[in-house]
Amino acid sequence: MANMLLLITAILLAYFPGNSVAQGKSPAKYTVQPWVACINAASVKYFIDTLLIEAVMEQESSFNPHAVNRSNSDGSADYGLMMVNSGNIPKLIREGIISTEQDLLDKPCLNIQIGTRLLASHFQVCGITWNCLGSYNAGFGDKRHRLRENYADIIWKRYERLLRERRGIVLK
Repeated sequence: MANMLLLITAILLAYFPGNSVAQGKSPAKYTVQPWVACINAASVKYFIDTLLIEAVMEQESSFNPHAVNRSNSDGSADYGLMMVNSGNIPKLIREGIISTEQDLLDKPCLNIQIGTRLLASHFQVCGITWNCLGSYNAGFGDKRHRLRENYADIIWKRYERLLRERRGIVLK
């Protein structure tokens, strides 16, 4: 219950004054800075806190818009800032959102919109919980609960750091 309340708080904080993402830090050569406006737009459209989007993006791609992962155990690939999985590509093409998977690399703001849309759709399917957030990376399978929890823990730590650094909020 406490985790669900924290996640709801995270989503509601999207409208907290000073919610813009700025001054990002990443151990890689890439930073969040070029993507701030894109993150803010996705946050407003899908009602997900900017810092939560940033935490996912940092974990998924280290802010590298050209990141590609082709080593998934199921043979799928992940593309761009939000590591949009290739399993989503046929639907995105049918809906006219992208023409090819290359759009996920060539259009970073679109990648952020798509990734945030996918995250929002996960919350609609399994509720606003940290385990559900973990499904963004680990999927919905019954046997993937631990993987979802591990991913959620990683995102939580990043999110908590961003709350502290950007908004001066310390959660206990």
